[in-house]
Amino acid sequence: MAPSMNEDDDAVMMTMNDSGRADAALPKIQPLEFKKSDNPFTSLQPFEKIFRRDMERQLSLFEKDGVPLTPEGTAPINNHLARSPLFSPIKRGKRKYLRGATLASQEGVTLKYYGEQLDMSDQNVLLHAYHIAAGIAPGDDISGEDDTTPLIQKTSRIVINRAQFLKNINMTNTGKNYEWLHGALIRLATCLIELDTKEYRATYNLIGPPTFDKCTEEYYIYIPKSAFAFFGNSAFGYVNMERRLALSKDKHRHLASWIQSFVVTHDKETPHTFSLKYLKKLCGQTQPLRHFRAAFKIAVAELLKAGEFESADVDENDMFTFKRVKK
Repeated sequence: MAPSMNEDDDAVMMTMNDSGRADAALPKIQPLEFKKSDNPFTSLQPFEKIFRRDMERQLSLFEKDGVPLTPEGTAPINNHLARSPLFSPIKRGKRKYLRGATLASQEGVTLKYYGEQLDMSDQNVLLHAYHIAAGIAPGDDISGEDDTTPLIQKTSRIVINRAQFLKNINMTNTGKNYEWLHGALIRLATCLIELDTKEYRATYNLIGPPTFDKCTEEYYIYIPKSAFAFFGNSAFGYVNMERRLALSKDKHRHLASWIQSFVVTHDKETPHTFSLKYLKKLCGQTQPLRHFRAAFKIAVAELLKAGEFESADVDENDMFTFKRVKK
């Protein structure tokens, strides 16, 4: 749709006579002159203002300061991702390959997913990778040479010792777990997320392709520039990883992990209330509501014990009300 114009716009208007000819001739178009400045858009001609605004808006989706530093022992999670079944509380091994599947999400947001289904253990890997990458500015010199990478392609690199990484997410150093970690990194690197909100529609990768050095037993992983947009406008929460990893290793820990991610994207000042029916849909569960209710109550009790809530309760009408701890 063409942009509307008013009398303040620097636009040339023409009238047409009955024969369809223009009564006014077009003025001679002057060539664009670009000058050196901190903002390459400032010297564009007036009729280029719309283009300039659109480009600046697009680039603003990516011009972030990397993964943000978060309180000690925490890792950042984007609100839209946490309030969806992108990371689903499914049992290990039960995965589907989704191709442009529309996932449940909050009102006003459409989330499409391309890739192998992710679970809460995959989220642990992503959160710890983001925790390691926190504070590394996008475009930091990776090769030791002058960085000439285009703005939209710049990344932050992290180095992962696989044994220490597994230890940090409360897993043992076994050959089986090494293979699992490799698979998790591949899943996170190869998936694609499309977010359509009231403000923008864009696609994102969670991490870049991992490279494994067999001599040092280290992974080299890049956090792509597009992923930094997850942390813009403070649209993210902090997952307390100590509480996450301290959850009981029973069949309800994955649901408890999902609830924790969901909860931390809400403010600490006021109570919040959601129906179990809504939360069941949002976390991707297909079991009967009565089974979900029983599992949900156990998971909430576990999180309450871990110190995630100031208060939390599921009433007789299947309404879940919680208030976060302020510390």
